[in-house]
Amino acid sequence: MRCRINNTSCMGYDKKRRECITIENCKYQEEKQVRAKEYLSQIEKINMMIKNKDAEIVKWKELADNTSAPALGDKVKTSGVKDTMATSVVNYVDIENELFKQKQELINKHKEIVQTIEKLPAQEYDVLHMIYIQLRSLEDVAEYKHKSYRWVTAVHGRALSNVQRILNKRQNDDKNRVDCLVLPNIS
Repeated sequence: MRCRINNTSCMGYDKKRRECITIENCKYQEEKQVRAKEYLSQIEKINMMIKNKDAEIVKWKELADNTSAPALGDKVKTSGVKDTMATSVVNYVDIENELFKQKQELINKHKEIVQTIEKLPAQEYDVLHMIYIQLRSLEDVAEYKHKSYRWVTAVHGRALSNVQRILNKRQNDDKNRVDCLVLPNIS
């Protein structure tokens, strides 16, 4: 489409900003819509990643603990003493801090997903929690709830639709949020 105002390539008109939307000024051009099932399925991977971050922290701690201090006996002095224990401890602390930050980001994402399904009606929340948080199969959920497999799939489908609505609303709210530049108060 060609812009009627400045005869450039145009994807549409932004009424709020009173300007043409071009590839250059469209910040959402490659935006991918998040699908409810993919969004909820992240939980299993997040749990594995948290477990692996814990294992990495233990590994680095053991490595730092098992590094011995240099022996300073009757050896001839060389070009410098390498303090391998101090280096290992400093490396461990740096790596532990980085892994802790990554782990905290994963925990926050996990909480966000759980809070999203908590917005659903009770039956839908319960079914999604069992499937995506407790990692139960649809058959297990049906047996546990004393319902048919068909009932569970119907509730699951309805719940996914409702989660998709929540995600779409969140995405639209993010699109419509106006970025404001805060200027210092000059008095």
